[in-house]
Amino acid sequence: MEYFYFKDFTFSLMNKKSAFTLIEIMIAISVFAIGVLAVLRLITQNLVTLEQTQARTTATFLAKESMALLYTMRDSNAQKLLPWDCVLRKSLLTDNL
Repeated sequence: MEYFYFKDFTFSLMNKKSAFTLIEIMIAISVFAIGVLAVLRLITQNLVTLEQTQARTTATFLAKESMALLYTMRDSNAQKLLPWDCVLRKSLLTDNL
């Protein structure tokens, strides 16, 4: 055993408590809980962002498809010497024949 002498007080290292107190445990649990809550918040925020990104991607693909349809209609009408915004129906095709 080691002894320390300081102004006639003797105490040993073996007599010191090395256990955690209730306050230390409560602080450790609260720090851990804050960390877990932060991770859960990040996960939910990423899920929301993922849904928004999927919706934007779908909207972009639909817009590109619509533009491709318009370009195709414009080009086919130009080849037939029709106005670019003309949409042919079956009735128009049979009436003109």
